[in-house]
Amino acid sequence: MLCEVFFFVYLCIMINDVRNTVMHILNKENNGYISPAFFNELAKVSQLEIIEEHFHDYNRAMMKMNNRQTGSGYGDIPRHIRGIIDGLTVTGTILEYSVDKFLLPSESTLTDTYTGLGNGDYDDSVDGIWYRILNVNYNNSADIDRVNHSDIIRLNNSTLTAPSETFPVYTQSGDNINVYPVSIASNVFMSYVRYPRDPKWTWNTLIDGEPIFNQSETDYQDFELSKEDMPKLVVKICQLAGVEIREQQVIQVINSKEVYKKQVNQ
Repeated sequence: MLCEVFFFVYLCIMINDVRNTVMHILNKENNGYISPAFFNELAKVSQLEIIEEHFHDYNRAMMKMNNRQTGSGYGDIPRHIRGIIDGLTVTGTILEYSVDKFLLPSESTLTDTYTGLGNGDYDDSVDGIWYRILNVNYNNSADIDRVNHSDIIRLNNSTLTAPSETFPVYTQSGDNINVYPVSIASNVFMSYVRYPRDPKWTWNTLIDGEPIFNQSETDYQDFELSKEDMPKLVVKICQLAGVEIREQQVIQVINSKEVYKKQVNQ
């Protein structure tokens, strides 16, 4: 799939459109040229920054909703942002147990996550590297609450609050979690927000050195963002490339390109 639809939000920004807009702005402002490899690095960082901003925006929107400062329907901002984040949400992933801990989905456990998939498609059996944990569950029946490392000794030594298979807890260390009671060694499931796939503009190089977009390459990957994030995405990439611009200028450039496309297709 090149695009996925969640709550009517299209998580698909064509990377070639973004690069063309960025290069247009760079040329217009006489700020030089960025190579495809450098563009891909800037695109990766910018995508992560926007996704992180969505979490903060969601938190602020929820606070406004709790204070009755948001509307319904088109004005339901929390639902809209949640729809964007849900596109990166993985549910029901069973965690691998190793010695005395469970392994979270990471580079070491998902070695084939980003390799050889091509054209924005991916293997549905590969969930992706975890970014934020949403829920940990035992046996599809008991939620496992996270506790601090400083609390686990006190909890284990208490006859009233000691973890049980009915009320389990876990501590986290990097890409591992320890579940208590220690008798739990299987059937631990996790729901989480995964890292987005690294965007990659793929190309063929001509004899004179000019790169030409090639969507058929196996490692080609579009952005995993909402279409409405495109102006912000272009701004961030240009800023990282050393261009100080106002977002309105980017919107004008994007709008002019969209008008041109419609005229060409008529």
